[in-house]
Formats: sequence, C-alpha cells, structure tokens
Amino acid sequence: MGNSAADLSDRAVLPADFPVSGATRVPGMAVPFALAGVSGNDPAVAYPVDCAPRAPSSAGAVVTSVIVAGGASSYTSAIARAPDGLAEVLAQAGRCPETRTGGQRAGSIVATRIQPAPPSPAGVATAALQRTAFTGDTSHSAATSSLTLLGQRGDIRVYAQYRWAGDGGIDPAAVRNLDALFAKAVAAAL
Repeated sequence: MGNSAADLSDRAVLPADFPVSGATRVPGMAVPFALAGVSGNDPAVAYPVDCAPRAPSSAGAVVTSVIVAGGASSYTSAIARAPDGLAEVLAQAGRCPETRTGGQRAGSIVATRIQPAPPSPAGVATAALQRTAFTGDTSHSAATSSLTLLGQRGDIRVYAQYRWAGDGGIDPAAVRNLDALFAKAVAAAL
C-alpha cells in the first residue's frame, strides 16, 4: 500500500481490527489534526508553554477512527514517527498535570493523569495517559475524557485511544475493547 520510505500504512491496524464496525482511515490532509487530538498536542498555545506535548510527525502517519453508535464516544488508532521517547512523554505529563489554552473568557483546561502502562512484548515501551478537557467560557463548560495507550520501539509510536463525553470514569467494556485494539496495533506496527 505504501510507496514511500516514510509511509507507515503497511504497519497500521485495519478498520476490521476495531471493536465496533465503521472505522475509517483519516484522509491525509486531516492526519495532522487527528494526531494532535490523539497525542494531546492541541494546536492552540498551551500554558505553561513547555507543557504542550511534542507532536508526532504526520509524514507517513496513519490514523483510523470510529465513532461509536450514539455519537458520544470514539476509538482511534494511530501510527507515527515520534520526536521523543515515552520516558519524556511521562516526565512531561508528571510535570504538567494541568494545562490551559485560550483566553480569560473562553478556552480549555486539560487535566492529565498517568495510568498504569499496558503489557507489551519485549523491547516495546508502553505508557497510558488519561486526559479530561473542560472546554467553554465563563458561563458554560463541557467535559470530554480520553484514555490513550501508547507503545513505542525506536521512533515508531502507536496510539490507541478511547474518548467519551463527560468527566466520569471509563466503561469497563470500553477498557477491554481498547486493550484489544492496542494489542493489535502493537502487533501490526512494532
């Protein structure tokens, strides 16, 4: 499928690997935005400034996603080249448990919590981050949460993410589905 040395499409999970039907690959021109969402690298300026996660490269990256029936949750998997290792990602998450974007009247507050890393094959580093974003203005705020599992060998990183509305806990069935998607992503890529 790939025709470039940078193309990672042959190492990406397939839409059929997702726990629900309907998954599709994100079109190439939208991949940078999708990677920003799955990596926590919001294109808006974050405060503190040194707390914005480094963006993975969109060159050759593949993002596949599906919105679960009802529209309040989604699964996403991505494979990309990363500018840093997972130790740096975790160090930054520990140093920056809360970031802000936007201005005084409207913006987002993102709370990041390090979760136990998922199991992985030998030679693959793993991590897990839960983020909750409160977005809105001074009179109204809405919350969105995500659990992102990361795996990396060398500069190749995979992401498997479940995103849901609200700031409540994740559904145990969604955790099992996310674990299975992550295992397939690691097996395909790393």
